[in-house]
Amino acid sequence: MEAGPRIDPRELLLRSTHSSVRVITGRDIQRDNRIGLANAATKFIENPPQLLKADDVLVRALQPLGRRGGFVWARVHDEDLPAVPEQSTLILRSTGIVSITAEEFVLRYIGSELAARLSKGHLIKVTPVGLADERVPLPDADITEAYEEVRSARDFGDELSRDAATALDSIFIGAEPRVLRTNFLQGTRELRWAVRAATGVKTLPGLVRTQFPYPLAYRWRVAESHLSAGPTREALNSQLDVAEQLLGYLALAGLALARESGIETAAAGTIRAKLGRGEGPTVGDWHNALLEFQGRKFAVLDNALGLAELRSFAQRCESAIRYVVRVRNDEAHQRRVDEVDLPEVCKTLAREVESLFQGADFLADVSLILVEDTRWDALRGTGEATYRRLAGDHPVVPAEHISVAESNVERGSLYIRDLSGALHLMRPFMIGMTCPICRALSVFHVDGIGTRGALLKSLENGHKVESNDDLAPALRAVGLLG
Repeated sequence: MEAGPRIDPRELLLRSTHSSVRVITGRDIQRDNRIGLANAATKFIENPPQLLKADDVLVRALQPLGRRGGFVWARVHDEDLPAVPEQSTLILRSTGIVSITAEEFVLRYIGSELAARLSKGHLIKVTPVGLADERVPLPDADITEAYEEVRSARDFGDELSRDAATALDSIFIGAEPRVLRTNFLQGTRELRWAVRAATGVKTLPGLVRTQFPYPLAYRWRVAESHLSAGPTREALNSQLDVAEQLLGYLALAGLALARESGIETAAAGTIRAKLGRGEGPTVGDWHNALLEFQGRKFAVLDNALGLAELRSFAQRCESAIRYVVRVRNDEAHQRRVDEVDLPEVCKTLAREVESLFQGADFLADVSLILVEDTRWDALRGTGEATYRRLAGDHPVVPAEHISVAESNVERGSLYIRDLSGALHLMRPFMIGMTCPICRALSVFHVDGIGTRGALLKSLENGHKVESNDDLAPALRAVGLLG
């Protein structure tokens, strides 16, 4: 980092010559992070002391008073060259130590209002020493990935916009009238597919079907299909099912995280008592667990997941949860919705279920994964896991690979991967295995204790099976079996 060179005013030229270059001043550095176009006030110089390079970053040494935002900076592009800076600018040149993404992240920070608030008083007149003294954030792996995805979305959107403009401008060009229709449909096919895909993910149904954990995405798809046929009894039940499984999934994940953090829960004790009587947990038990997570001692779960939405879910969605629980209990105790009231109840229930899933949208960033294989290098203290991310409404997903920092990652177990990339074991609260009834990969939870072992229930379709493994030691270890 250095200040621009001092240029003798007597060397400045009012007009460009074949051997002169443009002089860039602080006023040429614009708030949109670009160098302004040359104008009547632009000066030039021959035999410049220092030339700029593409990708150099210029910062105004004198910041305008009363403006919003932080430091005013601009990146130098090929079209700005050749040019030379002068003393009202600071020059930042990449050293290659950090990634391009990290550089851009830092630049966005120093141009922000947050940087202005946290500045140590260097905002009016900026010096190399003052700017170097500013503390700046660096993105971690997850922020880097998210930042690059958002930047790609911006660039992709720009590309779509250009393609769309070209297609619209050329709709009546260069073809016989009778083939214009075919040409337009064929020529815009990929563009229209891209728009449909992007638009679909922007909606809640699209987000759930493609990014939510598989058991919930599958249940959502089934409920959506039934509801599309009208307000039937089947539609009502499928809406209740998907809502109950959402509450169950959140409760089971929270119980696993609490156990990992060494926190005892009353909910686990309640479920243990039920399992001992040969009963399984109900929607009321899931609700009570979610209410319990709001307690102060569970604040550690915020750090475990890197977010606070799990603990606040019950409070944020209280009305919707109570409605779902009431209708579910009424249906279970023979107080079924009358056929005359079915259309209105289905409509209200669908709205409340949508509210629940909207409140749980953080699940799109907290992956449910099934670890299939692990390799550990004891000498290097690092390992690799092969896993499948169970996201979207289909169980067939590609294998992926991640580095792991611990040797105790279990092959064949389900984990939640949080925003920091850390893995949290879900076993035995949730178990991933091939269902012996439908032969598809399913996520199960313990629903009872039989004479030969644990009884498991699928989150996806409610299939009930006996466990082939002896789960008793694991269930005792987590407090689900006495």
